[in-house]
Amino acid sequence: MCDKDIIGFLIKLSRFNNIKYCFDVGAGKGKYGKIVKDLFLGLYVIAFEIWKDDADLLIKNHNYDKVYNTDFYSWSIKNNFKADLIIFGDVLEHFSKSKAIDIIELCLYKCKWIIINSPIGYIENPINGNINETHISEISINDLVKYDIRGYAKEKNGILEKQCFLIKGYLE
Repeated sequence: MCDKDIIGFLIKLSRFNNIKYCFDVGAGKGKYGKIVKDLFLGLYVIAFEIWKDDADLLIKNHNYDKVYNTDFYSWSIKNNFKADLIIFGDVLEHFSKSKAIDIIELCLYKCKWIIINSPIGYIENPINGNINETHISEISINDLVKYDIRGYAKEKNGILEKQCFLIKGYLE
């Protein structure tokens, strides 16, 4: 869901922006890493994945230049970083809303672009013992209207509804 819209956002960025450094936060099985590597020549992509089994899989699949098996929130407040693009694909709902907004605000100052993909009204509990899969909040367009939203899409497939955003960061 929303994948075609996110690919559209990425194609738009590939045409008009010099994207060389990307973070894929909550990389999971590596779907976005593969997509961005195919779209952006010479792109350096770092994955952040808290679940060790998925982080190990990401290392084996070679779609990433570096894989951190860590909590991005903790990493982001301890490290000085910059990125051209940060992708939050189905990850912000796993944080409290205040922590998710803190992450977005911190990243706005450290990147050129943010892509967010987030479910609406979908409750998820731990999967295969992974408590990090639990949804504890929801990000809505009302939470993000104060930012420079350059793209928005909303899609419903059965009971699952998702939304995705392309937000301009403050880094030039």
